[in-house]
Amino acid sequence: MAVPVLNIPSQELTKRPKPYLKVKHLQRWLSELPTANTFRSTQQLLNQLKTINRSRYPVHERIRLLDTFRPTTRELLLQLKQPLKNSKLPLDRKQKLAAQYIQEILEEMASGYKSVVSQLILRDSRKESDEMLLREAIYNSIQYLARRLLESYLIYAPEPYDVWRELHQLYNYAIQTGIHNLPVDDPYPDYMLPVAYTIELVYKRILLLSLAAPYHLMQNEAEELYYLLSSWCNECHIYPAIEQDTDNEFVFDLASDLPPRYFTKEMDWQPLNGRVLDIKAVCLRLDNFLQNFLHQETIDDTHSLVEVQQRDMLIRLAQALEGTLSRQTDRRSAGNNVRIAVGLNAAHYTISQKIPFSPEMDELKLKGQHNLEPSLFAGAYKTALENDRRHSHMDYTTYNWRQNNASTTGSALSCSLDNEEQTVKVGELVAYCAQEKTCPRWKVGLIRWLKFQTDSGIDMGVMNLSHTAVPVAIKAINGIGKGTDYFRGLMIPKQVSIHQTRSLVVPAALYDVNTILVVNMKNRFFHIKLTKQYLSTRSFTQYKFEVEVLEE
Repeated sequence: MAVPVLNIPSQELTKRPKPYLKVKHLQRWLSELPTANTFRSTQQLLNQLKTINRSRYPVHERIRLLDTFRPTTRELLLQLKQPLKNSKLPLDRKQKLAAQYIQEILEEMASGYKSVVSQLILRDSRKESDEMLLREAIYNSIQYLARRLLESYLIYAPEPYDVWRELHQLYNYAIQTGIHNLPVDDPYPDYMLPVAYTIELVYKRILLLSLAAPYHLMQNEAEELYYLLSSWCNECHIYPAIEQDTDNEFVFDLASDLPPRYFTKEMDWQPLNGRVLDIKAVCLRLDNFLQNFLHQETIDDTHSLVEVQQRDMLIRLAQALEGTLSRQTDRRSAGNNVRIAVGLNAAHYTISQKIPFSPEMDELKLKGQHNLEPSLFAGAYKTALENDRRHSHMDYTTYNWRQNNASTTGSALSCSLDNEEQTVKVGELVAYCAQEKTCPRWKVGLIRWLKFQTDSGIDMGVMNLSHTAVPVAIKAINGIGKGTDYFRGLMIPKQVSIHQTRSLVVPAALYDVNTILVVNMKNRFFHIKLTKQYLSTRSFTQYKFEVEVLEE
Protein backbone atom coordinates (compact mmCIF):
# COMPACT_ATOMS: atom_id res chain seq x y z
CA MET A 1 0.00 0.00 0.00
CA ALA A 2 1.40 3.39 -1.03
CA VAL A 3 1.72 5.69 1.98
CA PRO A 4 1.17 9.37 1.05
CA VAL A 5 4.28 11.56 1.09
CA LEU A 6 3.09 14.86 2.54
CA ASN A 7 4.62 18.26 3.20
CA ILE A 8 4.64 18.60 6.99
CA PRO A 9 6.53 21.13 9.15
CA SER A 10 9.44 19.59 11.04
CA GLN A 11 8.60 19.20 14.71
CA GLU A 12 10.86 19.70 17.71
CA LEU A 13 12.12 16.51 19.29
CA THR A 14 11.22 17.50 22.84
CA LYS A 15 8.66 15.20 24.39
CA ARG A 16 6.50 18.05 25.56
CA PRO A 17 6.28 21.57 24.04
CA LYS A 18 6.75 24.51 26.37
CA PRO A 19 4.37 25.94 27.23
CA TYR A 20 2.02 22.99 26.75
CA LEU A 21 -1.24 24.34 25.31
CA LYS A 22 -4.45 22.66 26.36
CA VAL A 23 -7.79 23.00 24.57
CA LYS A 24 -9.44 25.09 27.27
CA HIS A 25 -6.47 27.50 27.21
CA LEU A 26 -6.69 27.76 23.42
CA GLN A 27 -10.43 28.44 23.57
CA ARG A 28 -9.86 31.29 26.04
CA TRP A 29 -6.99 32.65 23.93
CA LEU A 30 -9.08 32.61 20.75
CA SER A 31 -11.95 34.43 22.46
CA GLU A 32 -9.55 37.25 23.38
CA LEU A 33 -8.30 37.91 19.84
CA PRO A 34 -8.74 41.54 18.69
CA THR A 35 -11.62 40.82 16.34
CA ALA A 36 -11.96 44.48 15.34
CA ASN A 37 -8.53 44.28 13.68
CA THR A 38 -8.67 41.42 11.18
CA PHE A 39 -5.02 41.58 10.11
CA ARG A 40 -3.77 41.67 13.70
CA SER A 41 -6.02 38.77 14.72
CA THR A 42 -4.86 36.79 11.71
CA GLN A 43 -1.18 37.35 12.48
CA GLN A 44 -1.63 36.27 16.10
CA LEU A 45 -3.62 33.20 15.09
CA LEU A 46 -1.02 32.21 12.50
CA ASN A 47 1.79 32.50 15.04
CA GLN A 48 -0.08 30.24 17.46
CA LEU A 49 -1.02 27.75 14.75
CA LYS A 50 2.54 27.58 13.42
CA THR A 51 3.88 26.96 16.92
CA ILE A 52 1.50 24.04 17.44
CA ASN A 53 2.24 22.56 14.00
CA ARG A 54 5.96 22.63 14.76
CA SER A 55 5.67 21.08 18.22
CA ARG A 56 5.16 17.47 19.24
CA TYR A 57 1.68 16.76 20.54
CA PRO A 58 -0.09 13.43 21.04
CA VAL A 59 -2.29 12.81 18.03
CA HIS A 60 -5.59 13.07 19.95
CA GLU A 61 -4.48 16.37 21.50
CA ARG A 62 -3.45 17.74 18.12
CA ILE A 63 -6.84 16.88 16.63
CA ARG A 64 -8.69 18.62 19.46
CA LEU A 65 -6.52 21.72 19.09
CA LEU A 66 -7.04 21.87 15.32
CA ASP A 67 -10.79 21.37 15.65
CA THR A 68 -10.83 24.22 18.16
CA PHE A 69 -9.20 26.50 15.59
CA ARG A 70 -11.76 25.77 12.86
CA PRO A 71 -14.63 28.18 13.79
CA THR A 72 -12.23 31.10 14.32
CA THR A 73 -10.28 30.46 11.12
CA ARG A 74 -13.57 30.28 9.23
CA GLU A 75 -14.62 33.71 10.54
CA LEU A 76 -11.23 35.23 9.74
CA LEU A 77 -11.27 33.80 6.24
CA LEU A 78 -14.67 35.36 5.60
CA GLN A 79 -13.43 38.75 6.83
CA LEU A 80 -10.24 38.55 4.76
CA LYS A 81 -12.17 37.57 1.62
CA GLN A 82 -14.62 40.46 1.85
CA PRO A 83 -12.39 43.17 0.27
CA LEU A 84 -11.38 40.73 -2.50
CA LYS A 85 -14.88 39.93 -3.76
CA ASN A 86 -15.30 42.93 -6.09
CA SER A 87 -11.73 44.13 -6.12
CA LYS A 88 -10.02 45.53 -9.17
CA LEU A 89 -7.29 43.35 -10.61
CA PRO A 90 -4.35 43.42 -10.08
CA LEU A 91 -4.82 43.65 -6.32
CA ASP A 92 -3.52 46.60 -4.34
CA ARG A 93 -1.05 46.22 -1.46
CA LYS A 94 -3.67 45.67 1.25
CA GLN A 95 -5.61 43.18 -0.87
CA LYS A 96 -2.42 41.25 -1.64
CA LEU A 97 -1.76 40.98 2.09
CA ALA A 98 -5.29 39.67 2.66
CA ALA A 99 -4.81 37.08 -0.10
CA GLN A 100 -1.47 36.05 1.40
CA TYR A 101 -3.02 35.60 4.86
CA ILE A 102 -5.82 33.48 3.37
CA GLN A 103 -3.27 31.14 1.81
CA GLU A 104 -1.22 30.96 5.02
CA ILE A 105 -4.25 30.06 7.17
CA LEU A 106 -5.34 27.35 4.73
CA GLU A 107 -1.79 26.02 4.41
CA GLU A 108 -1.28 25.79 8.19
CA MET A 109 -4.67 24.16 8.80
CA ALA A 110 -3.94 21.64 6.05
CA SER A 111 -0.47 21.02 7.51
CA GLY A 112 -1.94 20.35 10.94
CA TYR A 113 -4.35 17.73 9.66
CA LYS A 114 -1.68 16.21 7.41
CA SER A 115 0.46 15.75 10.54
CA VAL A 116 -2.47 13.86 12.09
CA VAL A 117 -2.73 11.70 8.96
CA SER A 118 0.96 10.80 9.13
CA GLN A 119 0.86 10.09 12.86
CA LEU A 120 -2.17 7.79 12.53
CA ILE A 121 -0.75 5.95 9.51
CA LEU A 122 2.50 5.31 11.40
CA ARG A 123 0.56 4.10 14.43
CA ASP A 124 -1.25 1.56 12.21
CA SER A 125 -4.00 1.16 14.80
CA ARG A 126 -6.95 -1.12 14.14
CA LYS A 127 -9.17 0.66 16.65
CA GLU A 128 -12.43 1.86 15.17
CA SER A 129 -11.98 5.28 16.83
CA ASP A 130 -8.52 5.73 15.26
CA GLU A 131 -9.82 4.71 11.84
CA MET A 132 -12.58 7.31 12.16
CA LEU A 133 -10.03 9.97 13.16
CA LEU A 134 -7.85 9.06 10.16
CA ARG A 135 -10.84 9.39 7.85
CA GLU A 136 -11.71 12.81 9.28
CA ALA A 137 -8.08 13.99 9.10
CA ILE A 138 -7.80 13.04 5.41
CA TYR A 139 -11.14 14.72 4.74
CA ASN A 140 -10.06 17.96 6.43
CA SER A 141 -6.63 17.89 4.75
CA ILE A 142 -8.30 17.66 1.33
CA GLN A 143 -10.80 20.37 2.29
CA TYR A 144 -8.09 22.90 3.14
CA LEU A 145 -5.84 21.95 0.21
CA ALA A 146 -8.79 22.31 -2.18
CA ARG A 147 -9.63 25.69 -0.71
CA ARG A 148 -6.07 26.83 -1.41
CA LEU A 149 -6.71 26.11 -5.09
CA LEU A 150 -10.11 27.81 -5.02
CA GLU A 151 -8.74 30.98 -3.43
CA SER A 152 -5.98 31.09 -6.06
CA TYR A 153 -8.52 30.76 -8.87
CA LEU A 154 -10.62 33.60 -7.42
CA ILE A 155 -7.77 36.10 -7.87
CA TYR A 156 -6.36 34.39 -11.01
CA ALA A 157 -3.14 33.46 -9.18
CA PRO A 158 -1.09 30.36 -10.12
CA GLU A 159 -2.00 27.09 -8.43
CA PRO A 160 0.09 26.59 -5.27
CA TYR A 161 3.01 24.23 -5.82
CA ASP A 162 2.52 20.55 -4.91
CA VAL A 163 -1.10 20.91 -3.81
CA TRP A 164 -2.49 18.70 -6.58
CA ARG A 165 0.08 15.99 -5.82
CA GLU A 166 -0.90 15.92 -2.15
CA LEU A 167 -4.60 15.84 -3.03
CA HIS A 168 -4.03 12.89 -5.37
CA GLN A 169 -1.93 10.99 -2.80
CA LEU A 170 -4.42 11.48 0.03
CA TYR A 171 -7.27 10.30 -2.18
CA ASN A 172 -5.26 7.35 -3.46
CA TYR A 173 -4.57 6.22 0.12
CA ALA A 174 -8.26 6.60 0.99
CA ILE A 175 -9.18 4.36 -1.98
CA GLN A 176 -6.65 1.71 -1.02
CA THR A 177 -7.97 1.58 2.54
CA GLY A 178 -11.62 1.68 1.42
CA ILE A 179 -12.56 4.76 3.43
CA HIS A 180 -13.15 7.22 0.57
CA ASN A 181 -16.94 6.74 0.57
CA LEU A 182 -17.52 6.41 4.33
CA PRO A 183 -19.38 9.33 5.94
CA VAL A 184 -17.51 11.98 7.92
CA ASP A 185 -18.98 14.00 10.78
CA ASP A 186 -18.18 17.60 9.83
CA PRO A 187 -19.49 20.08 12.43
CA TYR A 188 -18.27 23.08 10.37
CA PRO A 189 -19.16 22.37 6.71
CA ASP A 190 -18.49 25.22 4.28
CA TYR A 191 -21.65 24.31 2.37
CA MET A 192 -24.77 22.51 3.61
CA LEU A 193 -25.61 19.49 1.48
CA PRO A 194 -28.41 16.91 1.59
CA VAL A 195 -25.81 14.14 1.08
CA ALA A 196 -23.18 12.54 3.29
CA TYR A 197 -19.84 14.33 3.60
CA THR A 198 -17.09 12.02 2.37
CA ILE A 199 -13.49 12.15 1.23
CA GLU A 200 -14.63 11.40 -2.30
CA LEU A 201 -17.10 14.31 -2.26
CA VAL A 202 -14.52 16.98 -1.39
CA TYR A 203 -11.97 15.47 -3.79
CA LYS A 204 -14.35 15.24 -6.74
CA ARG A 205 -15.59 18.77 -6.11
CA ILE A 206 -12.17 20.34 -6.73
CA LEU A 207 -11.65 18.02 -9.73
CA LEU A 208 -14.90 19.25 -11.29
CA LEU A 209 -14.02 22.88 -10.60
CA SER A 210 -10.70 22.43 -12.40
CA LEU A 211 -12.63 21.18 -15.47
CA ALA A 212 -14.55 24.46 -15.52
CA ALA A 213 -11.38 26.26 -16.72
CA PRO A 214 -11.17 28.53 -13.61
CA TYR A 215 -8.93 31.13 -15.27
CA HIS A 216 -11.65 31.62 -17.92
CA LEU A 217 -14.39 32.32 -15.38
CA MET A 218 -15.76 35.77 -14.53
CA GLN A 219 -14.73 37.26 -11.22
CA ASN A 220 -16.12 35.26 -8.22
CA GLU A 221 -17.74 32.61 -10.44
CA ALA A 222 -15.22 29.98 -9.32
CA GLU A 223 -16.62 30.02 -5.78
CA GLU A 224 -20.22 29.89 -6.99
CA LEU A 225 -19.45 26.88 -9.18
CA TYR A 226 -17.38 25.22 -6.44
CA TYR A 227 -20.43 24.91 -4.21
CA LEU A 228 -22.90 24.32 -7.03
CA LEU A 229 -20.83 21.33 -8.19
CA SER A 230 -20.94 19.87 -4.67
CA SER A 231 -24.43 18.52 -5.36
CA TRP A 232 -23.28 16.93 -8.63
CA CYS A 233 -20.24 15.05 -7.33
CA ASN A 234 -22.12 11.78 -7.04
CA GLU A 235 -22.88 12.01 -10.76
CA CYS A 236 -19.24 11.64 -11.81
CA HIS A 237 -17.06 8.53 -11.49
CA ILE A 238 -13.34 7.82 -11.40
CA TYR A 239 -11.92 4.79 -13.24
CA PRO A 240 -8.40 3.49 -13.93
CA ALA A 241 -7.16 4.76 -17.29
CA ILE A 242 -6.73 2.02 -19.91
CA GLU A 243 -4.48 3.45 -22.62
CA GLN A 244 -6.11 1.86 -25.64
CA ASP A 245 -9.62 2.84 -24.53
CA THR A 246 -8.93 6.41 -23.40
CA ASP A 247 -10.00 9.06 -25.91
CA ASN A 248 -11.95 12.33 -25.72
CA GLU A 249 -12.10 12.15 -21.94
CA PHE A 250 -10.78 14.03 -18.92
CA VAL A 251 -7.79 12.26 -17.43
CA PHE A 252 -5.30 12.81 -14.60
CA ASP A 253 -2.34 11.08 -12.99
CA LEU A 254 -2.44 10.35 -9.26
CA ALA A 255 1.37 10.49 -9.26
CA SER A 256 1.52 14.03 -10.68
CA ASP A 257 1.07 17.59 -9.46
CA LEU A 258 -1.46 18.37 -12.20
CA PRO A 259 -5.25 18.70 -12.42
CA PRO A 260 -7.35 16.73 -14.93
CA ARG A 261 -7.08 17.67 -18.61
CA TYR A 262 -9.00 16.86 -21.77
CA PHE A 263 -7.27 14.02 -23.60
CA THR A 264 -7.40 12.65 -27.13
CA LYS A 265 -5.41 9.80 -28.62
CA GLU A 266 -3.30 12.25 -30.62
CA MET A 267 -1.84 13.63 -27.37
CA ASP A 268 1.17 12.26 -25.55
CA TRP A 269 0.33 11.01 -22.04
CA GLN A 270 2.22 8.35 -20.11
CA PRO A 271 0.83 8.31 -16.56
CA LEU A 272 2.25 6.33 -13.66
CA ASN A 273 -1.17 5.97 -12.04
CA GLY A 274 -3.69 7.24 -14.60
CA ARG A 275 -7.36 7.87 -13.95
CA VAL A 276 -10.34 8.82 -16.12
CA LEU A 277 -12.98 11.19 -14.76
CA ASP A 278 -16.31 10.14 -16.25
CA ILE A 279 -18.60 13.20 -16.28
CA LYS A 280 -21.26 12.04 -18.75
CA ALA A 281 -23.99 12.10 -16.09
CA VAL A 282 -22.87 15.57 -14.93
CA CYS A 283 -23.07 16.90 -18.49
CA LEU A 284 -26.52 15.36 -18.95
CA ARG A 285 -27.78 16.92 -15.73
CA LEU A 286 -26.33 20.30 -16.69
CA ASP A 287 -27.83 20.05 -20.17
CA ASN A 288 -31.28 19.28 -18.76
CA PHE A 289 -31.01 22.22 -16.38
CA LEU A 290 -30.08 24.60 -19.20
CA GLN A 291 -32.78 23.26 -21.51
CA ASN A 292 -35.41 23.87 -18.84
CA PHE A 293 -34.09 27.38 -18.23
CA LEU A 294 -33.99 28.26 -21.93
CA HIS A 295 -37.48 26.79 -22.46
CA GLN A 296 -38.77 28.91 -19.61
CA GLU A 297 -37.19 31.99 -21.23
CA THR A 298 -39.33 31.48 -24.34
CA ILE A 299 -42.53 31.81 -22.30
CA ASP A 300 -41.35 34.20 -19.60
CA ASP A 301 -38.99 37.10 -20.30
CA THR A 302 -38.93 38.43 -16.72
CA HIS A 303 -35.71 36.75 -15.56
CA SER A 304 -33.59 38.87 -13.25
CA LEU A 305 -30.05 39.92 -14.06
CA VAL A 306 -28.73 37.42 -11.49
CA GLU A 307 -30.63 34.58 -13.20
CA VAL A 308 -29.34 35.59 -16.63
CA GLN A 309 -25.76 35.77 -15.34
CA GLN A 310 -26.11 32.31 -13.77
CA ARG A 311 -27.45 30.96 -17.07
CA ASP A 312 -24.48 32.40 -18.96
CA MET A 313 -22.08 30.98 -16.35
CA LEU A 314 -23.59 27.51 -16.76
CA ILE A 315 -23.40 27.78 -20.54
CA ARG A 316 -19.66 28.50 -20.21
CA LEU A 317 -19.38 25.54 -17.82
CA ALA A 318 -21.10 23.28 -20.36
CA GLN A 319 -18.65 24.39 -23.05
CA ALA A 320 -15.69 23.69 -20.76
CA LEU A 321 -16.98 20.22 -19.83
CA GLU A 322 -17.24 19.39 -23.52
CA GLY A 323 -13.55 20.19 -23.92
CA THR A 324 -14.38 23.09 -26.27
CA LEU A 325 -12.09 25.50 -24.44
CA SER A 326 -9.00 23.62 -25.58
CA ARG A 327 -7.13 25.44 -28.30
CA GLN A 328 -8.55 24.63 -31.74
CA THR A 329 -6.21 26.72 -33.92
CA ASP A 330 -2.46 26.81 -34.38
CA ARG A 331 -0.66 29.76 -32.88
CA ARG A 332 2.43 31.42 -34.23
CA SER A 333 5.12 32.97 -32.07
CA ALA A 334 5.10 36.73 -31.90
CA GLY A 335 7.22 39.35 -30.24
CA ASN A 336 5.23 42.47 -31.02
CA ASN A 337 4.28 45.30 -28.74
CA VAL A 338 0.58 46.15 -28.77
CA ARG A 339 -1.50 48.96 -27.37
CA ILE A 340 -4.65 48.04 -25.49
CA ALA A 341 -7.72 49.99 -24.41
CA VAL A 342 -9.64 48.09 -21.72
CA GLY A 343 -13.42 48.40 -21.46
CA LEU A 344 -16.20 49.31 -23.87
CA ASN A 345 -16.00 53.04 -23.12
CA ALA A 346 -12.22 53.11 -23.51
CA ALA A 347 -12.43 51.10 -26.73
CA HIS A 348 -15.05 53.49 -28.14
CA TYR A 349 -12.97 56.51 -27.15
CA THR A 350 -9.81 55.06 -28.71
CA ILE A 351 -11.37 53.76 -31.94
CA SER A 352 -13.09 57.11 -32.51
CA GLN A 353 -9.63 58.75 -32.35
CA LYS A 354 -10.61 60.55 -29.12
CA ILE A 355 -13.32 62.62 -30.78
CA PRO A 356 -15.57 64.16 -28.10
CA PHE A 357 -18.66 62.07 -27.34
CA SER A 358 -21.58 64.47 -27.79
CA PRO A 359 -24.61 62.42 -28.91
CA GLU A 360 -27.26 64.85 -27.65
CA MET A 361 -25.78 67.77 -29.59
CA ASP A 362 -25.28 65.58 -32.64
CA GLU A 363 -28.92 64.53 -32.54
CA LEU A 364 -30.06 68.12 -32.15
CA LYS A 365 -27.98 69.22 -35.15
CA LEU A 366 -29.31 66.36 -37.28
CA LYS A 367 -32.92 67.23 -36.46
CA GLY A 368 -32.22 70.82 -37.41
CA GLN A 369 -33.14 74.16 -35.94
CA HIS A 370 -35.98 74.64 -38.42
CA ASN A 371 -37.97 71.84 -36.79
CA LEU A 372 -38.18 73.68 -33.48
CA GLU A 373 -39.39 77.08 -32.33
CA PRO A 374 -36.47 79.40 -31.40
CA SER A 375 -37.41 79.36 -27.71
CA LEU A 376 -37.72 75.56 -27.69
CA PHE A 377 -34.47 75.18 -29.59
CA ALA A 378 -32.61 77.28 -27.00
CA GLY A 379 -33.91 75.04 -24.20
CA ALA A 380 -33.09 71.87 -26.13
CA TYR A 381 -29.62 73.21 -26.90
CA LYS A 382 -28.94 73.92 -23.23
CA THR A 383 -30.20 70.50 -22.13
CA ALA A 384 -28.14 68.70 -24.78
CA LEU A 385 -25.03 70.64 -23.82
CA GLU A 386 -25.45 69.78 -20.12
CA ASN A 387 -26.09 66.08 -20.85
CA ASP A 388 -23.02 65.82 -23.07
CA ARG A 389 -20.78 67.46 -20.48
CA ARG A 390 -21.07 64.30 -18.37
CA HIS A 391 -18.89 62.54 -20.92
CA SER A 392 -16.34 65.31 -21.44
CA HIS A 393 -14.28 64.66 -18.29
CA MET A 394 -13.57 61.02 -19.04
CA ASP A 395 -10.05 60.44 -20.32
CA TYR A 396 -9.20 56.86 -21.23
CA THR A 397 -5.66 55.51 -21.39
CA THR A 398 -4.11 52.82 -23.56
CA TYR A 399 -1.49 50.49 -22.14
CA ASN A 400 1.48 48.69 -23.65
CA TRP A 401 1.45 44.88 -23.69
CA ARG A 402 3.68 42.22 -25.21
CA GLN A 403 2.12 39.82 -27.73
CA ASN A 404 3.61 36.37 -27.04
CA ASN A 405 1.73 34.44 -29.72
CA ALA A 406 -1.24 34.89 -32.02
CA SER A 407 -3.70 33.03 -34.23
CA THR A 408 -6.76 33.86 -36.30
CA THR A 409 -8.92 33.55 -33.18
CA GLY A 410 -6.89 35.41 -30.58
CA SER A 411 -3.63 36.33 -28.90
CA ALA A 412 -1.69 35.61 -25.73
CA LEU A 413 -0.38 38.79 -24.13
CA SER A 414 1.66 39.73 -21.10
CA CYS A 415 2.77 42.84 -19.23
CA SER A 416 4.50 43.86 -16.02
CA LEU A 417 2.72 45.20 -12.96
CA ASP A 418 4.51 48.56 -13.10
CA ASN A 419 1.39 50.59 -13.85
CA GLU A 420 -0.87 50.34 -10.80
CA GLU A 421 -3.74 52.16 -12.55
CA GLN A 422 -4.14 49.41 -15.15
CA THR A 423 -6.97 46.99 -14.31
CA VAL A 424 -8.25 43.98 -16.23
CA LYS A 425 -10.86 41.28 -15.71
CA VAL A 426 -12.16 38.23 -17.53
CA GLY A 427 -15.11 39.11 -19.75
CA GLU A 428 -13.97 42.69 -20.39
CA LEU A 429 -13.97 44.14 -23.91
CA VAL A 430 -10.64 45.37 -25.30
CA ALA A 431 -9.49 47.23 -28.40
CA TYR A 432 -5.91 46.55 -29.47
CA CYS A 433 -3.47 47.19 -32.30
CA ALA A 434 0.22 47.00 -33.11
CA GLN A 435 2.10 49.72 -31.24
CA GLU A 436 4.22 50.87 -34.18
CA LYS A 437 1.27 51.66 -36.48
CA THR A 438 0.67 55.40 -36.95
CA CYS A 439 -2.85 55.00 -38.38
CA PRO A 440 -3.99 51.85 -36.62
CA ARG A 441 -6.99 49.71 -37.30
CA TRP A 442 -8.15 48.64 -33.88
CA LYS A 443 -9.22 45.04 -33.42
CA VAL A 444 -11.92 44.27 -30.88
CA GLY A 445 -11.58 41.33 -28.52
CA LEU A 446 -12.68 39.76 -25.26
CA ILE A 447 -10.42 38.95 -22.30
CA ARG A 448 -10.87 35.16 -22.23
CA TRP A 449 -8.55 34.23 -19.38
CA LEU A 450 -6.16 35.77 -16.88
CA LYS A 451 -3.30 34.60 -14.72
CA PHE A 452 -1.38 36.87 -12.36
CA GLN A 453 2.19 35.74 -11.83
CA THR A 454 3.64 36.64 -8.44
CA ASP A 455 6.72 38.40 -9.78
CA SER A 456 6.63 38.52 -13.57
CA GLY A 457 3.29 40.29 -14.13
CA ILE A 458 0.06 39.43 -15.93
CA ASP A 459 -0.61 36.81 -18.60
CA MET A 460 -3.81 37.30 -20.57
CA GLY A 461 -5.64 35.60 -23.40
CA VAL A 462 -7.73 37.69 -25.81
CA MET A 463 -10.36 36.15 -28.09
CA ASN A 464 -10.94 38.14 -31.29
CA LEU A 465 -14.45 39.46 -31.91
CA SER A 466 -13.81 41.65 -34.94
CA HIS A 467 -11.03 43.11 -37.09
CA THR A 468 -12.78 46.47 -37.09
CA ALA A 469 -15.60 48.33 -35.37
CA VAL A 470 -17.52 51.59 -35.76
CA PRO A 471 -18.04 53.74 -32.64
CA VAL A 472 -21.66 54.81 -32.21
CA ALA A 473 -24.00 56.25 -29.60
CA ILE A 474 -27.07 54.21 -28.70
CA LYS A 475 -30.32 54.95 -26.86
CA ALA A 476 -33.39 52.77 -26.32
CA ILE A 477 -36.74 54.16 -27.45
CA ASN A 478 -38.82 51.01 -26.97
CA GLY A 479 -38.54 47.81 -24.96
CA ILE A 480 -36.24 47.07 -22.03
CA GLY A 481 -33.96 50.06 -21.41
CA LYS A 482 -36.40 52.63 -22.73
CA GLY A 483 -35.95 56.05 -21.18
CA THR A 484 -32.22 55.78 -20.50
CA ASP A 485 -29.67 58.24 -21.87
CA TYR A 486 -27.19 57.71 -24.67
CA PHE A 487 -24.41 55.18 -24.11
CA ARG A 488 -21.29 54.31 -26.05
CA GLY A 489 -21.52 51.27 -28.31
CA LEU A 490 -19.56 49.56 -31.06
CA MET A 491 -21.12 48.47 -34.33
CA ILE A 492 -19.37 45.52 -35.94
CA PRO A 493 -19.96 45.56 -39.69
CA LYS A 494 -20.48 42.44 -41.77
CA GLN A 495 -17.17 40.87 -42.72
CA VAL A 496 -17.67 38.11 -45.26
CA SER A 497 -14.04 36.98 -45.12
CA ILE A 498 -14.39 35.68 -41.58
CA HIS A 499 -18.05 34.65 -41.85
CA GLN A 500 -19.16 37.36 -39.49
CA THR A 501 -22.58 38.99 -39.49
CA ARG A 502 -23.09 42.54 -38.32
CA SER A 503 -23.73 43.06 -34.65
CA LEU A 504 -23.79 45.69 -31.92
CA VAL A 505 -21.78 45.71 -28.69
CA VAL A 506 -23.53 47.51 -25.82
CA PRO A 507 -23.07 47.84 -22.04
CA ALA A 508 -24.22 44.78 -20.07
CA ALA A 509 -27.69 44.52 -18.53
CA LEU A 510 -29.15 47.55 -20.30
CA TYR A 511 -31.20 46.06 -23.14
CA ASP A 512 -32.63 42.77 -24.30
CA VAL A 513 -33.87 41.07 -27.46
CA ASN A 514 -36.68 43.11 -29.14
CA THR A 515 -35.44 46.41 -27.71
CA ILE A 516 -35.50 49.18 -30.35
CA LEU A 517 -32.54 51.54 -30.33
CA VAL A 518 -31.55 54.81 -31.92
CA VAL A 519 -28.08 54.48 -33.44
CA ASN A 520 -26.39 57.88 -33.62
CA MET A 521 -23.35 58.08 -35.91
CA LYS A 522 -22.85 61.88 -35.58
CA ASN A 523 -23.66 62.56 -39.24
CA ARG A 524 -26.77 60.38 -39.39
CA PHE A 525 -28.96 58.23 -37.20
CA PHE A 526 -31.30 55.30 -37.71
CA HIS A 527 -33.27 52.73 -35.72
CA ILE A 528 -32.51 49.07 -35.14
CA LYS A 529 -34.17 46.16 -33.35
CA LEU A 530 -32.08 43.72 -31.33
CA THR A 531 -32.95 40.22 -32.57
CA LYS A 532 -30.48 37.77 -31.02
CA GLN A 533 -27.92 37.71 -28.24
CA TYR A 534 -24.52 36.50 -29.44
CA LEU A 535 -22.37 36.97 -26.37
CA SER A 536 -22.90 38.19 -22.82
CA THR A 537 -20.47 38.97 -20.00
CA ARG A 538 -20.75 41.10 -16.89
CA SER A 539 -19.25 44.01 -18.81
CA PHE A 540 -20.94 43.99 -22.23
CA THR A 541 -23.44 42.20 -24.46
CA GLN A 542 -23.22 41.58 -28.20
CA TYR A 543 -26.46 41.46 -30.20
CA LYS A 544 -27.45 40.70 -33.76
CA PHE A 545 -29.82 43.37 -35.09
CA GLU A 546 -31.94 44.38 -38.02
CA VAL A 547 -32.68 47.89 -39.27
CA GLU A 548 -36.11 49.04 -38.16
CA VAL A 549 -38.25 51.41 -40.22
CA LEU A 550 -40.54 53.33 -37.88
CA GLU A 551 -43.81 54.84 -38.94
CA GLU A 552 -43.99 58.60 -38.73
